[in-house]
Amino acid sequence: MIVPEGNFPNCLTPYDLREAISPADAATMANRSERTILNWCNSEGIGRRINGGKWAVSRVALAMLLDGNRTALKAYLAGDRTGALVEAYYARFGIPVAELGNPPLKNRAKSEIFAHSGKTLQVVQGQRTA
Repeated sequence: MIVPEGNFPNCLTPYDLREAISPADAATMANRSERTILNWCNSEGIGRRINGGKWAVSRVALAMLLDGNRTALKAYLAGDRTGALVEAYYARFGIPVAELGNPPLKNRAKSEIFAHSGKTLQVVQGQRTA
């Protein structure tokens, strides 16, 4: 088990399924081993454990690391999501920054509860019900 060395609280924050990929998928994307990806999660801050369980890797942060764009990665890890350097990476993967952590209904889980206009609505299979 790899225990994070650094403190990277802004990786995958807000959490968005469109940004997160598995270490195995990240290894394929980077043409590296899964062990290398987990080491990078630990040392470079490109991923985090979700709810203390499995690792999730930010495809955005991984791309920054692979491109050697330390300035963008530093901004990303500082929490910047709207700066030109960081937003360009989100655009590369077709992730609108304005929707981070709040993907369109078609991408949400089959059943969610959220507040809207003072009422609690339940989303079931993409349809809102009161």
